[in-house]
Amino acid sequence: MRTPSTALTSPSTGTTGTSPAPTASREASSRDGLPIVQVTFRLPDCTPCPDRARCTRSAHNARAMTLRPREQFEAQQRIRADQATDSWKEQYALRAGVEGTMAQASSRCDVHRARYRGLARTHLQHVLTATALNLVRTDAWLAGIPLAGAWTSRLTRLHTTLAATM
Repeated sequence: MRTPSTALTSPSTGTTGTSPAPTASREASSRDGLPIVQVTFRLPDCTPCPDRARCTRSAHNARAMTLRPREQFEAQQRIRADQATDSWKEQYALRAGVEGTMAQASSRCDVHRARYRGLARTHLQHVLTATALNLVRTDAWLAGIPLAGAWTSRLTRLHTTLAATM
């Protein structure tokens, strides 16, 4: 359903999207089983607009908005506010450590699927995988290799190596 309008208001959130010309279009759809309204504006109307920088950061595309139902919008705002607290960040730091371990197990030991059938054999695979990861980490610690922080590209590592030798 596409209907032109100068001001688009979501009935559930009260959010309004406006355009300098009556060229906005609405399209109701569903994402993850929840209703949403996609609002898009035409590029010829957005490009010359003096308020473009306030509407979108894109240099090439027109403004687009997703309007969610009020309950979902308010829940999203609550969760974002919780994520800004120190207690949430401390709790997430624990999860980040576990995620790093799982990523290492996934990349080094291919733990996406169990090699064996049966609980006892699968448990044995998990124990052996954990032991292998501990050996890899112990070897890195004994060799003085620092823990990897953020991922760095091969070009950056090469540049660092070359800069150290010069």
